[in-house]
Amino acid sequence: MAALNKAQVMGNVGQDPRIAHTKDGTVVAQISVATSSKYKDETYTEWHRVSAFGRRAEIIAEFVKKGDPIFVEGPMRTHKWVDDKGIERYTTEVIANNIQLLASKPKDKDWADSVANGIPPHLKDNGTEAPPLDDIPMDELDDIPY
Repeated sequence: MAALNKAQVMGNVGQDPRIAHTKDGTVVAQISVATSSKYKDETYTEWHRVSAFGRRAEIIAEFVKKGDPIFVEGPMRTHKWVDDKGIERYTTEVIANNIQLLASKPKDKDWADSVANGIPPHLKDNGTEAPPLDDIPMDELDDIPY
């Protein structure tokens, strides 16, 4: 039987990105993204934890801030960790394979065109691409406290 592990989240960033590094120096960015839905007269907000690695993390660090609209796509991962009191905890997150910065107000035409295509302006002409997620050693994530 085939399986699929893919999440798509589109919403607003809830806080400025947290930036960290793995032991080998890989940049890690963590954000939370809020999605809202309405039922009758009530609005419900769900918070999604998102982590990005390498070049994707650098892009988030440089261009994303609290309140920005964003689209994120990638697999869900659950990590087990032990808190300061020795209690085992679990954290589920989306590992960002695809990030689209959604401009609420275009800053200029080049910026708007680049964001619409999911490419920050400084990457537009040089074809820089983030490494595949498979190149990032997932066992090093155990050192990052969530």
